[in-house]
Amino acid sequence: MKLHIRSRLCILSHHKLAWCQTCSKKNRRSKIIRIRRDNPQARSVDMARQIGISREGVRYWLIKLQMPTRVSKKFFCLDCGKPITYGCRRCRECWKRSCHVILICDTCSKLYSIPKTDLDRKQKRGDKHNFCSNKCKGFYWRGRVYQKKKKKRK
Repeated sequence: MKLHIRSRLCILSHHKLAWCQTCSKKNRRSKIIRIRRDNPQARSVDMARQIGISREGVRYWLIKLQMPTRVSKKFFCLDCGKPITYGCRRCRECWKRSCHVILICDTCSKLYSIPKTDLDRKQKRGDKHNFCSNKCKGFYWRGRVYQKKKKKRK
């Protein structure tokens, strides 16, 4: 059997080096349409392996068929499973829950949250009090100083 250089040969798992009728242009086109329809998240590399052509060949056919050439990855939150549009591991709410600590203000008894790193920094400094704002911090310390001065006068 003579092999011509211009002829298309295909090496697939179902047969050895042979003339491949399954890789004709019509079949390639229909396979690409079917794969993209069945699995819109399929990468062009995987499609190329299934069909037996190059990745660039798949890209060429997708452009010719006016189909999307790139696959937009879908990301899901690790904690709640909600779809997210960016490449982080958690959605905004779950990230805040995992990286923040909820504390009670010593002055106004209001619940507030701070990052865990800030709490660790406060504990290393030896801070024993938690304040939701500088205003509450000022009220607390002014009251403490005023009480100390009153006790000394008696």
